[in-house]
Amino acid sequence: MSNSLELKQRPAKLSVRDCAKKYQDSPVRSSINKCAENYKKTFCDRANNWDKLHPMNPQRGKRIADYFEALEHTPNDPITQASYQQLAIEVRQQYEFAQYCMGIHFEPWFGDTEPYDSSCAMFADVHQNRHLYFLITQSHFGRETVFTQNYMLEKTGVIVDGYELTINDMFRAIHDLFGHGMEGYGFSAIGEEKAWYTHLTFFSPLARPALTTETRGQNSWVNYGSHLRNAQGELPEKGDPDWLPPSKRPFADQKIGLLPPEVSGIFLQRHGEKIFAQPLKHWTPNLEINYHPGIAE
Repeated sequence: MSNSLELKQRPAKLSVRDCAKKYQDSPVRSSINKCAENYKKTFCDRANNWDKLHPMNPQRGKRIADYFEALEHTPNDPITQASYQQLAIEVRQQYEFAQYCMGIHFEPWFGDTEPYDSSCAMFADVHQNRHLYFLITQSHFGRETVFTQNYMLEKTGVIVDGYELTINDMFRAIHDLFGHGMEGYGFSAIGEEKAWYTHLTFFSPLARPALTTETRGQNSWVNYGSHLRNAQGELPEKGDPDWLPPSKRPFADQKIGLLPPEVSGIFLQRHGEKIFAQPLKHWTPNLEINYHPGIAE
């Protein structure tokens, strides 16, 4: 008998990209994607000629985070109100579409931990089971600051497992599906940026600024905000004593407001009682690139 110890090799952990590829050709994914394309053809009325999104980087992330930090809570502003109300309408619409066309069963998660131990587990649940857990709003919503008149907290009248969903609950469910699950984007800073960009194509121009605050703005603050930076204004890297792991980073304040047009690609303007949404001409989502966007013709 050999005196050497037998070493058991641990199975290699799939990367987010490899996990997404695993379900690339599944029949369920094909069916889901077909429904998603039909949704965009039916409800999204404008072709998007945007630049290709470059991977998220600290320069862009800090810039958006600072915009969000300075953002005022303006729920009574007519332009803010119009964008958020349109977002709520389209969130409901996408939630119902995902149920009845894609056959997705959304289920609220009441636990204290995350519903999935990895992005891969979520992808598997969607593409094998047509099922998706979502974090409930009442357990995971913002920091200590409580802002009144939050349109995302409006009740929907939809009850699942005895729990009445808010607009924010529906939004979390469909963003995880359309933003993350369909294309296989994880929940890192890079994955969140890609999920925002992907989900953006499912919304009308009027709803996109509110969507951008709720996703790109909040996530940039979480991952690149001033609370994470050192005295030199830089973000510590993993291994540095000041580095804070993603699991310990606080949620952003749930402010209702709109970031500058360069962040969402949409300029909103009020004429009398009407709000007009105009996509920026030659807009790029890559804010670190020097450009001077104008209003689309």
